[in-house]
Amino acid sequence: MSTPAAYRQVFTTLKVDLRFDIQQTEVSEDMAWLRATSKGRIRTLATGVDTDESFNDLVMFGRERGTWKIRCYLYASNKPGTGTPQ
Repeated sequence: MSTPAAYRQVFTTLKVDLRFDIQQTEVSEDMAWLRATSKGRIRTLATGVDTDESFNDLVMFGRERGTWKIRCYLYASNKPGTGTPQ
């Protein structure tokens, strides 16, 4: 599945309502990064179930022909996991 198709699938199955708070940014020539936290609610449209979520986010940017583009977006839940790691 291509990246655009994957995002379309995510947003047809989930309603995402997150607030992003930028913690840190840095620019070096044609590369930049942004560290943020996000918090809010995510609804699974098929079931109508809402969950409170919070994440740590890292976004990497590259400048191509004068335009900034997202090169990589990483996120991880900052909720404690359930169960014992194996």
